[in-house]
Amino acid sequence: MVDRLRMEKLALAKESDAGSVTRLESLRRDLADRQEELAALMTRWDREKLGLNRVGELKKLLDDLRSQRHDVGPNCNEGLTDRGTRPSSAQPGLSQRPEV
Repeated sequence: MVDRLRMEKLALAKESDAGSVTRLESLRRDLADRQEELAALMTRWDREKLGLNRVGELKKLLDDLRSQRHDVGPNCNEGLTDRGTRPSSAQPGLSQRPEV
């Protein structure tokens, strides 16, 4: 929509009759409003995209931690605390917990 309005603005800028001048003024206002809406939507999209990227990172981290737990073997539940985690001293390299 914004691109179409820009093209129309370029075409109207070449015209000099009263109707074209009036339409050009109206079009400039409409174009400014649409560009503002577009900027807000792009900002929202970027924010949502960052959130989705963060979810993907957390899923990958969770999968990595699960595979590390399975690599420990059948006795992987030994030494777990009542919360289902090992004390940080028993988890070299796994002491980092993702912030959510």
